[in-house]
Amino acid sequence: MAGWDGVGNFTVTYNWEDDKANSIPITAARVEQVTGVDIVGGLNNCRTLDGQNAPTAALPMATYNHTNVGNATARNEYLTMGQYQDNGGVYFTSTGSSNAYVLALSPAITAYAAGQEFVFNANFANTGSATINVSGLGAKTLQYAGRNLVGGEIDSGQIVKIVYDGTNFQILSNLNDEYNSLNILLNMEILS
Repeated sequence: MAGWDGVGNFTVTYNWEDDKANSIPITAARVEQVTGVDIVGGLNNCRTLDGQNAPTAALPMATYNHTNVGNATARNEYLTMGQYQDNGGVYFTSTGSSNAYVLALSPAITAYAAGQEFVFNANFANTGSATINVSGLGAKTLQYAGRNLVGGEIDSGQIVKIVYDGTNFQILSNLNDEYNSLNILLNMEILS
């Protein structure tokens, strides 16, 4: 079979030296087969440096790694190990105010999906029920243990871990120390 053989060898249907030795004339059909079919087909199986011809199947890497790759800038790109180690795509500092936290992700998410987790450094303390808007997709209620916040649960500068439950964002991290101490005292009072 002409073209690349899967292990790096390239062959063509006709060999001009064999044709000469066997007194076979060079015809338009034979030239078209070699140049228009064999060589073009072989080149189409090669990857270009600038990505002009995209793969048509999974590319086996034979245990080798991609190296010197750039950081992902879109959702359909893979993370580098550095981005993963630095929590790229999941850790942010919030913006917003008045109990409306905002996360501007880069790369941005295009839709909310149950199970999405994010960690943010709160830029203000909440004073009542709070929402969070991720990538401009719309505000979602922040809850702790399935309940809306009432105020004082999040301090400015606090690291907050959240997960989307399909409707709201649930806070997974501990709330501020004062709020936790008050809850412990209330629970002790209720139990006694």
